[in-house]
Order: sequence, then structure tokens, then C-alpha cells
Amino acid sequence: MARVNYIDKICEGCGIGFKTLIPESRFCSISCSKKGSRNTHWKGGVKNKICPTCGKEFMPDGHIKRVQSYCSKKCGKIKELNPNWKGKVSATGSSHPCWKGDNVGIDALHTYIRRLFPKPDKCQMCNDAPPYDLANISNKYKRDVSDWEWLCRKCH
Repeated sequence: MARVNYIDKICEGCGIGFKTLIPESRFCSISCSKKGSRNTHWKGGVKNKICPTCGKEFMPDGHIKRVQSYCSKKCGKIKELNPNWKGKVSATGSSHPCWKGDNVGIDALHTYIRRLFPKPDKCQMCNDAPPYDLANISNKYKRDVSDWEWLCRKCH
């Protein structure tokens, strides 16, 4: 039986001695070959980036390290929604880029009026029971607060 001749080498990754049959071997393991500047695929690692929206320095994370441009989804959305963004934190109402004006749905219109028109203690028609529903007076569903009233279930 032939005797196997191992070659003694020192790993270029960790500096620990190892035995190998291949004379060209430079690393003791796959993990040592993948780390550090001696890896031919290593491009200097991922460096910190600066967020173009808020100016905060951040470390890109996950599988999108090389393409991540913003520190958070919030910063990315602010820049995407308004190309003329000049540092505003958030726009509301007609200054918001997604504002639809009068072409909004009934549910969104109710939400908008609820925000502007606080609920009173009593129904605006019978002044007896507490109100539950926001009702449109003219059935035209305008954004005008005076065209809405809070009613109890009996009056609605």
C-alpha cells in the first residue's frame, strides 16, 4: 500500500497550520477562503452610506446591501412620492401628492370629514341620543363640513 504524503501549510486566512494533499492550497477551510482581502470575489465589503433624504449615515442590510439607497422605507417613500421634495416631513390635505380632490370614494370622504368635524355629545337632529353616524345632508358628498351632520341611529 502506498503511503499518502501530506503537505504542511499555514492558512493565509487565520494563520493556523494545516495539512493538505494539494500543493496549491492556501486556506485551511472554506470559511477562511471566503473572508478577507485574499478572496478574489471580495470587493472591499459593504461600506456605510449616507441617506439622500435625511442625511443620516447607515449600514445597508439584508440581501439588498449594494442597491439600498435610503436608511428606511419612510425616507425612500418621501423621495418617490414628491420629486420636488425639499425637506418636508409630511404633506397633508391638498398639498399631498396623492390628493384626489372631489374624485375620492365615499369611505375616504367620511374619514376626511371625521377628522375635520368632531363628534358632538348629542345627535344634531333630535338632541337626545349620542351620535354614531356621519350623514351627508345634500347627497352630493362634497368636502364641505357644513354639508355633514352627526346623527344617532334612529335619526339616520
